[in-house]
Amino acid sequence: MRKVAIVVGHTKDSKGAYSKWLPCEFEYNIQAAEELKKINPSLYTVYTHDSYLGGYYAMEKRTADTINKDSFDLTLELHYNSASPLAHGTECCYWFASKKGKEYAQKISLEVSKHLDTTNRGTKALYNKNDRGYWFTYLMKAPAVIVEPFFGSNEFDALKFQDPKKYAHVLNEIISTL
Repeated sequence: MRKVAIVVGHTKDSKGAYSKWLPCEFEYNIQAAEELKKINPSLYTVYTHDSYLGGYYAMEKRTADTINKDSFDLTLELHYNSASPLAHGTECCYWFASKKGKEYAQKISLEVSKHLDTTNRGTKALYNKNDRGYWFTYLMKAPAVIVEPFFGSNEFDALKFQDPKKYAHVLNEIISTL
């Protein structure tokens, strides 16, 4: 892997999921992204979305336009899930027509779940513009994967991810094998 774009999901004004045990989704993933950049500054470039102004598609389009000016081998958008306290596990999403995206999503989901002892929920192919995350995976030139490593609403999942730096090191280890 030569160059990876890391996109922090959500924005500083709309921070995504919340957890009783961790920083909110945006703040948690900013920390993980910054750690990835520290680990290997020549491999990772970190991006954040500006705002939801104009809606989700408009935000993802602006981000994709910026990222697509450069040449990347992989683009990851970092998130975490939140649902019922019983929901748990790791999953990744990709655009259905991207063979490399599917391959990377499968590997990342499997390896994150192994390294951090979560249930591997596998991958989800995104087929149409109404699927959550579709525009991120569709608009990027490089294979794009949305990483949802745990449920912040599940205490046992969240406690396994208390340290975003540890999570970043796990991601780096996985990416180095892609």
